[in-house]
Amino acid sequence: MAPPLFVLVIALLAQCSVLAAGKLKVKPENIFKEISKSCTKECPGYREVCQTSTYAVREFAPSVWVSTSFYVNSYGLARDEGRKKLLRYFKGANDRGIQINLTTPTVIQIDNKTVSGETLEGVTKKVYSVSMYLPKVNHANPPRPTETGVFIDKIPKKMAYVLTYGGSWPWDQEQSRASRSFRIKLDRNKESYLERFYYTASYGSGNRRNEIWMFHSKPSRYYGHRDVNPNPSCMGQKLPSRPSFCGDRYCPKFTTLKLRSLPNHVEERMYYNNSYVTHMSSKCIAHEAVSDSYMRLHRYFRGANRNNETMQRTVPVITFSQNVTDSPCNVSHSLLFYVPPGTAQPTEEGVELIHKTSLHVYAYSFGGFSQSHPTQELVRFQSKLDSVGICYHKGLYYVYRASYQSHLQLLGRRNEIWLLSC
Repeated sequence: MAPPLFVLVIALLAQCSVLAAGKLKVKPENIFKEISKSCTKECPGYREVCQTSTYAVREFAPSVWVSTSFYVNSYGLARDEGRKKLLRYFKGANDRGIQINLTTPTVIQIDNKTVSGETLEGVTKKVYSVSMYLPKVNHANPPRPTETGVFIDKIPKKMAYVLTYGGSWPWDQEQSRASRSFRIKLDRNKESYLERFYYTASYGSGNRRNEIWMFHSKPSRYYGHRDVNPNPSCMGQKLPSRPSFCGDRYCPKFTTLKLRSLPNHVEERMYYNNSYVTHMSSKCIAHEAVSDSYMRLHRYFRGANRNNETMQRTVPVITFSQNVTDSPCNVSHSLLFYVPPGTAQPTEEGVELIHKTSLHVYAYSFGGFSQSHPTQELVRFQSKLDSVGICYHKGLYYVYRASYQSHLQLLGRRNEIWLLSC
């Protein structure tokens, strides 16, 4: 049976530092923060070191995990059986018989090396180690598992490259495709990482967030076949700023203009030099058009692009409607998502990348679930602007609607309507 999560990683990296000496200053432990915007339960702390346009570099705080391993031919089988086993530990299968608060994410270590070429039903068997994070209150003296094959792993501070993508629990082909796409990105940037193992982190079926972790490794003679950088390629670059309402996802850059007094919940913004992936639907009814375009753009982020890359979906979901004369509908509806610089071109017909040098809008924010055509909120917004004599485009039905949260989130939602400034 293979060692559980991270044990092999620690052994292989024990002789090499996370970064070259002097490149990264050690800071107090309180610099590590939980992934609060992504976690519905307690989760491991980290600090974000830097980002590229497609992945982040994190330094994870020291942590404690409970783990178990399987030698099987299916990622999904290992995940499901592993979680059952670990959940029994959390529910009392430990030497104190206590219940432990559940955490997130579930992390699975995949060993890229097959063992003796064994197969089951024609599929090569691999070693999978399934792990769940222990709450911080249990780190100093974790309860010992009583079930055979369950272990406690204590992990020191580690640095990792992290790729984020959406969807529910990933399956075999999905996570394998995402990891291959991630390796291409890392190799393209000459990143130094431990090649034998990669890790999937899933935050729950209702969270729709998954990650691939590849741990940083200082170049050595054992991994000398690639021309790599000793430190992450984004080190020293300024982290891109983003509004708090974008959460931990990329969103389009804008400047808030404070040129005049505005009604409550209204901002004047200048969006500048942003690119978007978009699709214009032929559907006349707004909500049908949104559904039609959404699945096409969803496929773009899941790999329907020239690099076959799996990418984290950005926020907000932007719907743009305008009057047109050459359509039987007399109105067109397009769906847009912001994409970072250097993003791959789409491959699906009707999906394209566009670039907007500037977009001067008035933005009105409101809560709740936004309809595809929120007439009541639009009328309220227009009345607010009219009351203070602000000039905006009225002649055309020329409206942007932006939603920032998943439809699964019930509370704390944010929606916006953007009207173009004159």
